[in-house]
Amino acid sequence: MIARRLFILIFGCWLSACDSAPYPIVNSDYWVQTMTGTATGIYWIDNDRVIFAGAALRQIEENKKRGELFQAAINVWDTKQRKVTQIAKRGNGLCYYKGYLRYSYGTNEGGVHVSILGEGHLDALTERQPAKRTGDDALYIIRNEFTCKDFDLRQLPGHGDDIRRTPLRDGHGHLERGKWALRSPNMHLRLFPPGNTQGIELPLQQWQTIDKPIQYLEFANAYLIYSSAPRPKEATTYPLHLLSPDGKVRKVEVPDMEGMNGSTLFYPVRDGVIAGLGGDPRYRSIYFFPRNGEKAKRLIGGDITPAVASPDGCKLAFTHTIWSSIGKPGVPTLKTINFCK
Repeated sequence: MIARRLFILIFGCWLSACDSAPYPIVNSDYWVQTMTGTATGIYWIDNDRVIFAGAALRQIEENKKRGELFQAAINVWDTKQRKVTQIAKRGNGLCYYKGYLRYSYGTNEGGVHVSILGEGHLDALTERQPAKRTGDDALYIIRNEFTCKDFDLRQLPGHGDDIRRTPLRDGHGHLERGKWALRSPNMHLRLFPPGNTQGIELPLQQWQTIDKPIQYLEFANAYLIYSSAPRPKEATTYPLHLLSPDGKVRKVEVPDMEGMNGSTLFYPVRDGVIAGLGGDPRYRSIYFFPRNGEKAKRLIGGDITPAVASPDGCKLAFTHTIWSSIGKPGVPTLKTINFCK
């Protein structure tokens, strides 16, 4: 009996449940509603506070016992004080930018589904039914994922052609990313800073953005750009590109490791790059590649998607999901890891 329990313990640790990370990890004990694309659903307010949509694990368990569903709320986690404060009782699809936040949720009124939009600042939120867009407005007014506000693509030069344009943060202009449906893989990306009508041709082509969201890194004041496209067999590194608002591009080479492929996601921090390696999620591990060239360090097992670096680049907020031996994912839990301690 003892031997059997010991085997289960060791086997569970091997799968990732008993990791001992080389850097301090803090657990919020909150489920976090994950998202895909540029809008991660996790945002740093400052170097200590994280805003997210989710629910306490304790609350989820209590609701399950009562046979009740649980709903995501908008919360602020003070990682220094180890305290989570709810600022909106319901909300998902969270987006946050420089004090402004936006979220939505659905409710049922008299058997009719009603969409609610919440927006404002941390201490002054309002909720309302958004106006329904029709015609061209529905096609061309989008949410700028970098500012969380509505953006009308018709105000950009070249409107009406087949070029894909992405509005960036305030004061950074927009990015031309080639033709829609990847019909121009070798077309160079062009950055259009405010007031620049000619644009800046970048040493990056459309294929170098395939299947990966463009992320803004506040600590580097740059946009992370990379691709899932296959690399040459002889490649020994995985290239990442950091695009500055002035059009300069810096290349970061991450050493190749077994398990690194087109599905690998990378998360730069101040002193290196974090990457998840391995195909089967049951045996996936997260590694830290130090900027100083030291050997990569295994951090923890499981998935950490999505993840976002703090404004100073010292910490990474991430959703940690551990998979069982039969391939069943656990509850995505919000955690942080500090690389500056």
